[in-house]
Amino acid sequence: MKDQRVDWPSVGQLALAVVSILIFWSGAIASAGWGLVQLVARDPSQGDPVPTLIMASSFAICGILMLPSAYYALFRLMDKPARDSRAILHRMRPDLWIFALPPVLLLGYLVAGRPELAWLFLPALNVLAIGIPTIWMLYLTVRGLPTGSSQRMWGVFGSGLTLGPFLILVIEGLAALAFLLVASIWLSTQPGLYNQLLDLYTNPSPEKLFDELGPVLVRPGVLFSILAFGAVVVPIIEELLKPIGVWLLFGRGLTQIAGFTAGALSGAGYALIESLLLSSNGQEWASLVIARSGTSSVHILTTSLMGWAIALAWRKKRYGRLILVFLCAVAIHGLWNGLTLMFSINLLAQMENLPLGMPAFQSIGSIAPIGLVLLTIGCFIGLVYSNRVLRVLKNKRQQSNSIPGEKPVESVL
Repeated sequence: MKDQRVDWPSVGQLALAVVSILIFWSGAIASAGWGLVQLVARDPSQGDPVPTLIMASSFAICGILMLPSAYYALFRLMDKPARDSRAILHRMRPDLWIFALPPVLLLGYLVAGRPELAWLFLPALNVLAIGIPTIWMLYLTVRGLPTGSSQRMWGVFGSGLTLGPFLILVIEGLAALAFLLVASIWLSTQPGLYNQLLDLYTNPSPEKLFDELGPVLVRPGVLFSILAFGAVVVPIIEELLKPIGVWLLFGRGLTQIAGFTAGALSGAGYALIESLLLSSNGQEWASLVIARSGTSSVHILTTSLMGWAIALAWRKKRYGRLILVFLCAVAIHGLWNGLTLMFSINLLAQMENLPLGMPAFQSIGSIAPIGLVLLTIGCFIGLVYSNRVLRVLKNKRQQSNSIPGEKPVESVL
């Protein structure tokens, strides 16, 4: 008699995919509608339609990327064979996609400064400029390594694209509220500053915002608090939850190599949606999307290493190794966030002629772009090197476990 038990993980995967698709496509329709209203109105008070339309394309592509997860989960529940997408993806040669990036960036740079063209072309170019390097780095990370079934592959990627960002947004929001509560308590001891901020809140204006809030932001205590939250608290939360696709595979007998690839898939999903949603700006478009490529390399590397360490802890109870890898991931992520914050605040201080209360902050902020470039290169090298080491390890294990004369089984990726 055929087993009639419900495959609850597939039910959960299908539910997550369907809900995500509905939310993404609803957001895409709403954003596209408002963008068209802005375009037709041609009223500066209504805002620039380009960022709105870029947001619409970002929502739309995220919904499309959740369709395979829904497809495989549905076919699994119906007990019907589904086509293996791994071989299809391999034949698409993602390793060559990177050669399409320069013309995409060039075309985007040319149209970004022309409003009559930007609204039409930049939304699609933004998706390509963010998606190509992210998928390319993901492919180089998992190439030749086992990714599991197509259902697992798309389910893990979809979890990183949707569930991870949602949980991170909620927890970081709660952490920000706690941060604001502490700040409010401190403000109660500073009556002059409190009245100044209260007047700024009740009578807002761009001029008063920079003139009165700027000197507050460059105080040493405020700078330290911003840096502590962005470079310590945020990385801790994100490095715990970015491997959500790995955590959901608990009890599935995940090997260390499979944990590494699952972490890469989950990290790539998170990197993709973060970059898409944060790059919805028509101004300085090319430099922004190039910078997001560096962020993707950081996310994929740290999450793949976390996936490896999580699987190792499950199989061999090496929790000390997991803690060590987690601290390394937080350090890499924190360094990236810290350099970005220092550069941004230093740039703002220079624009407004504000003296920073921490000279070291200003010195590091001035050379932060160099550090970010070096960190991007280092993370990319780490991805390629990790893949090479794990492929050698996989081949050795296959040769030791294979029957003499039998060809070792290779991953389709």
